[in-house]
Amino acid sequence: MSSSRSSVYRQSRRAHSPDDMIDQLNIRSRTCHLYTSSRRADNDQYEETCECKRPQDKHPGEKVIENIRWSMKLNTREEINAEHGQLQTGAWFVRLAMDTPEEKVKHIFLDAWKLPEPLFIISVLGGAKYFKTSDQLEIIFINGLFDLIQKSGAWLFTSGYDTGIVRLVGRALHQFKLSKFTENSITAIGICKWGCIRDVEKITRPMDEETEQITTNGLDGTNKNRLKTRRSGEWDLEMHHSHYLMLDDGTIRKYETEDYRTRLITHMARINSEHDLFVPAVTVLVEGGKDAIKNIYYDLRSNIPVVIISGSGRAADFFTRWLLLTKNIDNDVKDQNTVYETEELSIEKHKTKCSNIETEKTNTDKISKLNVE
Repeated sequence: MSSSRSSVYRQSRRAHSPDDMIDQLNIRSRTCHLYTSSRRADNDQYEETCECKRPQDKHPGEKVIENIRWSMKLNTREEINAEHGQLQTGAWFVRLAMDTPEEKVKHIFLDAWKLPEPLFIISVLGGAKYFKTSDQLEIIFINGLFDLIQKSGAWLFTSGYDTGIVRLVGRALHQFKLSKFTENSITAIGICKWGCIRDVEKITRPMDEETEQITTNGLDGTNKNRLKTRRSGEWDLEMHHSHYLMLDDGTIRKYETEDYRTRLITHMARINSEHDLFVPAVTVLVEGGKDAIKNIYYDLRSNIPVVIISGSGRAADFFTRWLLLTKNIDNDVKDQNTVYETEELSIEKHKTKCSNIETEKTNTDKISKLNVE
């Protein structure tokens, strides 16, 4: 779409409400309708469900298929009138199929929600578990992150779940909103899965007393709501973000979003491409596990640089050690054509430990940068 046509498109929609504009975009969700049997353990009990993790009675009137691998395209169908609106916190949300084109999401951001075009894009990745790190590292990370966001007008992307590093970021967002030192708001977008959010239908329901109680539990930060029985794959929504994309592939309690975040950020970073300008984007890895490793792979493959917070644990510390062990390989003329296997660069062999790395490096040198040429 040309610059002039895009401008006309946006001007023609300024008089409409966000909900009206999302309706015009014909956003869809997905529902599994072909039952594919799967027997799995859940809370030490075996249950017979579809691969989408819903029981057979949630697939009414449809046949059962056997010996076929479940897939979103084969087993699910699109549903019109996907849920969207505002949570009680004032945050905007939309439920959308996981194959929704990135261009439609861009129109949700800029035309429906009327967000200013990003000048910088930051993603924060981490594990889905509560991590323990030093108070000093937490303060340095949060202060640095929010200082960068305020100075650059950046958009912040996270998983949107109230766990791990995102919980820490959410608390900082809450404190920022309570601060009287600035009137500027932060665009914090959670990209999560509709089927993984606990009580999602109640949280996104039009406001009533029940919704108010659920939302209040999420806002006050108490442990009461978190201690309720939570099934494997369910997460509480972090309630201090400004916007939520709730992706839907027809499953429940399966939080994989594949490379959707990466593709969306890559698309948004080309907003100004008509002028040969790109919006800079960066991903920050704090702690993290296998899913975080997949996500930084997607980002590096798309030429999005990754900043690793050393000392934060797990995947971040693994990559820190790897980078320190391999930093001289490219400059080593003797071994420049040698392919090194993981076993050849083991920590035990090189007598290197994370604790030693931290003592040898200063606080200002705790961030290692990983980029793709």
